[in-house]
Amino acid sequence: MNGLLLCTPECNLRCKYCFEETLHCQKMLPIDDIREAFAVFLDRHFRKFLEELIAINESLGRKETDITFHGGEPLLIGHDLLRKGCEIIKSYPNTTIGMQTNSSLVDDTFIELFLKYNIQIGTSIDGPQYMHDAYRINAAGAGSFDRVFRNIIKMKDAGVAVGALATVTDVTVQSPEDFYNFFKDISLDFSFNPCFTDPNLPKSYTPLDEKAYIRFARKMFDLWINDKESNVSITCFERIISAMCVKSEIYMEVCSFIKDCSRTTVAITPDGDFFRCLHYCMDHKNRIGNIQTDNLNIALGNEAFGDRCNRLFQTECKDCDIQSYCNGGCPYVAEAINHTIFSRPNTCACQKDIVHYIFDYYKSFYKEN
Repeated sequence: MNGLLLCTPECNLRCKYCFEETLHCQKMLPIDDIREAFAVFLDRHFRKFLEELIAINESLGRKETDITFHGGEPLLIGHDLLRKGCEIIKSYPNTTIGMQTNSSLVDDTFIELFLKYNIQIGTSIDGPQYMHDAYRINAAGAGSFDRVFRNIIKMKDAGVAVGALATVTDVTVQSPEDFYNFFKDISLDFSFNPCFTDPNLPKSYTPLDEKAYIRFARKMFDLWINDKESNVSITCFERIISAMCVKSEIYMEVCSFIKDCSRTTVAITPDGDFFRCLHYCMDHKNRIGNIQTDNLNIALGNEAFGDRCNRLFQTECKDCDIQSYCNGGCPYVAEAINHTIFSRPNTCACQKDIVHYIFDYYKSFYKEN
């Protein structure tokens, strides 16, 4: 299982489409309060969480235990607590460290820590400035692109392992060429996700049209697969291609498409409560247990999640020819939209289309060659 640390639910940005935005007020909690809460977590809860997580992975035959600093914005914990957290992690063998950050707070000291502890950075950037700043703003309403872009380049130049996750909005789909060329020009590997209507999205977000996104995804694949000059990786496409051409089992290695995600991830908050994933952390009723009073083993596996695919394959996904690629999609999104995990998420049609589109491309390619 992968361990996700919700270092803080707080964030210094106020992105208009963020699913966590409903947790925030206009004013962020004081930095001292954020850091005190995480310091308490490191002292009281972290080692027990790590040791039980490592034991679970050993029982599953996994060679490594992955820990990801997440949020909110994890860099709000500051240099000293990040260093302390990494030292604790690295005191255990076969551990790796990652982080998902908006990169606006990156400085030279953080970069030194990223390099020292070999932290794999996932950063959020939505393409060129006019796309990014349309929704990724700070509390004052100003765009965050200039600072984020500058810090991404600094990390890359320093040798930090960094990749991007972009959110596709109603602005993005209008200019796929601009979007693709942005990442190509700075040689930044990336993946992208559509931002559709969700009950947890703030009303400030303009919902993305499904058909427009399908056209966008197809165009992105065409631009990427026909670009012989670029070595940039687009992870969401490469997962599909790997599932088609490489794996003995056709599934995509990301939590949204795993047959039973209750066996892959656990998220923990500074008070020691643990949850199925970061999305489920938004509502305390989803709490599985607390690391001080409960063994983490109770987070490994869930009968409903484990049975989800079988039920969907006999019902909503019965006649779907890509069911083994997506395994019904993300249960959290399905539940948020339809109030039950035994349903399909609203990304289903888009995922099916791009899988077929890529399959048709390779079918034609091999016929011609």
